[in-house]
Amino acid sequence: MKLDLPSLSLSQIPKQNAFTAIRIICAIIVVYEHLVVLLDLNIFSANIRNLAVETFFFLSGFWVTRSFFTSKNLLEFFKKRLRKIFPPYLIIIFACAILLVFLSTLDARSYFSDSGFWKYLAANITTLNFLHPDLPGVFDGHPVNGSLWTIKVELGFYIFLPLIIILCLGTHDKVSSVRILFVLMTIYFLSLAYVFAIPFFIEKYNLPFSLTYQLPACMRYFATGMFCFFFYDKIYSVLNYLVAPCFILLVLSVIFKNVNFVFYISSIFEPATLAIVVIWSALKARPLFIFSKIYDFSYYLYLFHYPIIMVVKELI
Repeated sequence: MKLDLPSLSLSQIPKQNAFTAIRIICAIIVVYEHLVVLLDLNIFSANIRNLAVETFFFLSGFWVTRSFFTSKNLLEFFKKRLRKIFPPYLIIIFACAILLVFLSTLDARSYFSDSGFWKYLAANITTLNFLHPDLPGVFDGHPVNGSLWTIKVELGFYIFLPLIIILCLGTHDKVSSVRILFVLMTIYFLSLAYVFAIPFFIEKYNLPFSLTYQLPACMRYFATGMFCFFFYDKIYSVLNYLVAPCFILLVLSVIFKNVNFVFYISSIFEPATLAIVVIWSALKARPLFIFSKIYDFSYYLYLFHYPIIMVVKELI
C-alpha cells in the first residue's frame, strides 16, 4: 500500500556523524547503571539511564520518520522495522526461556511443563512483557529482562507514525510547515498531559507505577525526533546558538529532577533540550565520528545485558 502524500525533499545527513556513537554510549549507560543497581555495587551512578532510553526514543522519531520516506510503500516500511526489531528480540526471549532452566529451582521436566514457562513465552513474544516477566523458579521470581518494556513502546511508534504523517502532510500538493508544527505540538502536549495526570490516577486507583513510562508518556520524545526530521535544515542553522543553554538546562533538570516544580519544568522542556544536545553532538562532536565506521551494536547490547547481569548475580 502506497500513501498518497505530497513529495518531500529529504535533507542530506553527513555520512560522518556521531549518531552511532550516541546510541552505543546510551546503551553503555543503561548497562552500567543496571550493573550498579542489580548487583548493589557501592560505586558512583549518575542515575541517567532513563535519559539514555529517552535519547533512543528521540533518535527513533528522527530516523524512523526518515525510513518511512525512503520506503517505497507501507509494507516495505513495516518489513524493514520488523526485520530490525524482532530477530535479536526473539533470540533473547528463546535463549532465556531455554537456557535458564539450568538456574531454575525446578527440574527440567517441571520447568518446561510449568504454565509459567508458556505464559512467559506468550507474553514476551507478543512484547507484552509486563503480563509475565518471570520464568518458573528463576531469579526468585524477579523479571528475566527488565529492559524489554521499551520494545512495545517502539512498536507503538511504528504503528502510529503513518497516521501522524498523514495528519502532518495531508493529501495536498504543498507541504505546510504550520500544519506539521501544529500536529507535532498537539502530540507533544497531549503526552505532557498524560505525564502530569498519570501520577494522580496511579495514587488514587492503586495502579502500577510502570504506567508512568508507557507509550503516551514517551510520545513527546518521538514527536520531537519527528520535528527535527521535518525542520532539520532550520535547526541545523541555529544549533551552535542553542546548544549551550540547552545543555545547561538539561544538566540542571537531571540534577534537580526530584524537586517537585523542577519535575514539571523538566517534563515540558527536556525533550527539546535533549534533542538539541543530541543533534549537535551527532553533527559537531568530531572525535565521536570514528564510530560512524563501526557496526552499531547498541541494540544487541541493550537487549542482552539484563539477563546476563541477573545470571552473574545468581552465581556470585
